[in-house]
Amino acid sequence: SISGGPMYYIENGLNMKWLAILFSICLLLMCLGTGNMPQISSIAVIMNDTFHIPKFVTGAVLAVLLWMVIIGGIKRIAQIASKLVPFMAFWYLVGSFAVIISNYENIIPSLQSIFVHVFTPAAAVGGFLGASVAAALTRGVNRGLYSNEAGQGSAPIAHASSKTGSTIGLHPHKGFEIVSYVLRGTIGHYDTKTDKWWELDQGSLQVIKSGNGIAHSEEVKANSAIFQIWFDPNLTKSLYKEAEYKDYEASNFKTVHEDQISTKNIVGDSSPVDLDTEGIEMKEILVKQDTNISINPAETYSIYVLNGSFTLNRKKVETDDFIIVNELDILNFGVKSPVKIFVIKSPKVPTYATYSNI
Repeated sequence: SISGGPMYYIENGLNMKWLAILFSICLLLMCLGTGNMPQISSIAVIMNDTFHIPKFVTGAVLAVLLWMVIIGGIKRIAQIASKLVPFMAFWYLVGSFAVIISNYENIIPSLQSIFVHVFTPAAAVGGFLGASVAAALTRGVNRGLYSNEAGQGSAPIAHASSKTGSTIGLHPHKGFEIVSYVLRGTIGHYDTKTDKWWELDQGSLQVIKSGNGIAHSEEVKANSAIFQIWFDPNLTKSLYKEAEYKDYEASNFKTVHEDQISTKNIVGDSSPVDLDTEGIEMKEILVKQDTNISINPAETYSIYVLNGSFTLNRKKVETDDFIIVNELDILNFGVKSPVKIFVIKSPKVPTYATYSNI
């Protein structure tokens, strides 16, 4: 499940945990006082006045129905809301038009009254009366709170669970090599060299050798994710090369299976990808059980945990952790269930000057 909302950016953005806790408590009380109670009370009163159903019966039935929805989590709430809201909107419109049509003789007089009295002195005086302004403000706040939760702070919590795509507009690259690996889902990308949009699915790779210049745009579809990294080739040479753009389908990469691990070579070894940046290797490794992997202490290893929880050299790591390893010759994995990691090997000091040293 996904959680978010004002309390998270109050704690993590403003670094005020006490205020985040206070907000959460106030929001919980608000949801009871201005959310469930007034709405259930209104329904119960209407059912009692119209059908003589006891109020406590209506309240109990609604409580059970609400429990059946929220017990299923955010997915159940979304499923029910996606069906209920269109139904509510339809009958709201039907009811509104029924009232208007049944009082059709008042439509023209109502419009005439608006235009006749809008510029009269009485309208101006009434509009500036303090009591009228206060009443209008109160009713406006009430309408906003009960129709769309305006100002309550609860709406961002629901929005935090939404999963939507994200598009990065056209932007220039020059000199660097940009490698994007699709972790899940689908991405779309566009560049000025091919002048068209392309799509890549999970396990595929795109390589931009930006050379003497290229502009690029990309779209990460809903429920998708990519791992993107920029490499420093020898800029004294790459800046004078023609820009290149190449995609590699997931089927281009072979996986080597061993007893404890399975390794997919994405860059280097048997991979079809050829980078100008010196000494780069990229691998996706599935670790099936406790094992040791030998590494070169003269190289730097950057490790991104795709999924799983395990110990690495006796330190606990989890999904989405990023680890940089230097000056070690063994990686010791302690795993209880299979875990997947993304590993990039790079030289500590290339034989040429990198961007930060030029």
